[in-house]
Amino acid sequence: MKVGVLGKGQLGRMMAFAAKNANLCEVIFYEPSEQRYTPNYETPSEKGITGEKALSLFIEESDVVTFETENTDNALAYSLSAQKPFSPSVTILEIASHRLKEKNLFRSLGIPVPEFFEVIDTKSLKDAAKSLGFPFVLKTSTMGYDGKGQTVFKTENDLDKFSFDNDRIEYIAEAWVKYEFETSIIAAAGQDGTIVFYPMGKNIHREGILFQSRIEPNLISDALQKQAKDYAKKIIQEVNYIGVFALELFVTADGLLANECAPRVHNSGHWTIEGCDCSQFENHLRAVSGLNVVEPKLLHPYVVMQNIIGSFPEKLPEIDNINVHDYDKSPRPGRKIGHLTLVSSSSADYNRKLGLLDK
Repeated sequence: MKVGVLGKGQLGRMMAFAAKNANLCEVIFYEPSEQRYTPNYETPSEKGITGEKALSLFIEESDVVTFETENTDNALAYSLSAQKPFSPSVTILEIASHRLKEKNLFRSLGIPVPEFFEVIDTKSLKDAAKSLGFPFVLKTSTMGYDGKGQTVFKTENDLDKFSFDNDRIEYIAEAWVKYEFETSIIAAAGQDGTIVFYPMGKNIHREGILFQSRIEPNLISDALQKQAKDYAKKIIQEVNYIGVFALELFVTADGLLANECAPRVHNSGHWTIEGCDCSQFENHLRAVSGLNVVEPKLLHPYVVMQNIIGSFPEKLPEIDNINVHDYDKSPRPGRKIGHLTLVSSSSADYNRKLGLLDK
């Protein structure tokens, strides 16, 4: 079995490693932006095959096709889905890559979301401001991730300062949410209808970019976890989803609010490589290739994943049971170039390690 992956970033990298470790399948890659095919992750991209032949070879060699980002070209996705089994579906790809469609799906399924309005011009922006009050956040409907494409309006004066991007025809204005913390529910949905879930953690962001995901006992109540699972299951069943799926949520005093979803393996689930007996990457490959998904078991009561952003520190902290993942990416401000994961069996040891991480 060969699983073709659109893209060759860190998510594809970790899929390839999971496939090799579990002896599941081969993973091959096509990078649309460069029209480049590589037969495995170990082959450097510059040694891959480029041009029209690259896509033809990728299609020919792939038994099934998946992707590592929702910002995949929809036309390419439709073309591939007509030729090969393609999971998750193009339907959810279109929805998750467009914030308005995404929020409308949530609302139609009865999943609570922050109040929102479509914005296409200055008038609709001011109308949204009148309804939402200040502060509120304006987001581009497409191509927004890691805090990109977002503008916070704190006062009415900010409205006149905003310049619309001529290339953008849609924005979404959302109410400012007062929340206790952010979390995500990660599910794996098999082709036989089985849905399994990973433990929920606390997500900590810095400058709009995920910094840490923490898994701790009793962090999230059973009631909220059930609520999150119900929301994710509604979406999965509505679109006949296959693969790993993540739903990002705000934990508020009144319960959960859905922020956005990701139809792919997710940054907040990287901890599952060391933290569970079956990682999100293995379960995604199992799902898209037609194998049974595995109910994951937590191997350690305390786990933290921390992104390495911008550049690697000159010296990494000396902590036992720490695992460092280097994505082999050039340093750049705001860029995720790796992550580290540490595990612990006790609260005291966990807090000690967190303290060392902060130094």
